[in-house]
Amino acid sequence: MTPQSERKADITQQTLHVPFPASYTYANVIALSISMMDIRIGFGEAMDQPRVESRVGVVLPPETAAYLVLTLFRQLLGFELNFGQIRHPQWREFMDCAEGPLATLKKMVTPQAASPEAPATETTVNG
Repeated sequence: MTPQSERKADITQQTLHVPFPASYTYANVIALSISMMDIRIGFGEAMDQPRVESRVGVVLPPETAAYLVLTLFRQLLGFELNFGQIRHPQWREFMDCAEGPLATLKKMVTPQAASPEAPATETTVNG
């Protein structure tokens, strides 16, 4: 058995139902911090420039963060299909790139329109 196949044998996936929370917090800015063990995302709201009010923080293991990226990408593709292009300049540059990882991502993910009524799910990876 190769080291990579041994590593794959230790990973299991489960699909869990994650109910939507009773309330949401608005955020229009983020801060990221990465360590060997986790990825921290801070969400805030830009008020009168340059003041930002911190709203909430989330700590994710790398596997969940990776799944979050794929899921967000899928949702953003669906958003653009349903509502038009997202105007952020860095997003436009990323989306207009025809080669590299983006091409692979576009093939991997099937856009799905986000629905507030649809149950939220998360695939967890446990080692």
